[in-house]
Amino acid sequence: MFSRTFFPVLICVVTSCVTLAESSLVLGPNVTQPCVCLEHKLTTKKALMMLEENGGTGRIFLLEQRGIVYSFSSDLKNKKLFLNMTSLVEYDANNVDERGLLGMALHPRFSENGKLYAYSIRKFNDVLYAFVTELQEVSRHIDTSKEKLLMVIEQHNDRRNGGQVYIV
Repeated sequence: MFSRTFFPVLICVVTSCVTLAESSLVLGPNVTQPCVCLEHKLTTKKALMMLEENGGTGRIFLLEQRGIVYSFSSDLKNKKLFLNMTSLVEYDANNVDERGLLGMALHPRFSENGKLYAYSIRKFNDVLYAFVTELQEVSRHIDTSKEKLLMVIEQHNDRRNGGQVYIV
């Protein structure tokens, strides 16, 4: 026989996020089984990832492929637009492909310096490019006109562009 302790955990599925709540299920006299209950928290369109800010602020960031990043409090309330790159990225909501805002990483000292890194697919002169850029949050706002280009790679089609930005 073994015992498990369930803690509240956040699970994110592509279009829906739920929390697992600790509970118990009574199966009969003197028989109690741990029960996991799901509570629906938010719905989004083509969410690719969630990040949590280190440093005790409790902010969670939700990245959508179309170029939008929302911030939430740790309980997934207080939804605010954090970053809007829709005018920069190449994305078609009616097409299933690997274009748009595809990844984001927070600097290890993001709480202090506000720096983050984005991976996106953009189009210039009908040619697709993968961009890795540095952005900075100032007063809870990100000015995309001040992004710093770190890497640009020409793409040969709108497929096989998936990926992620990591800081190791």
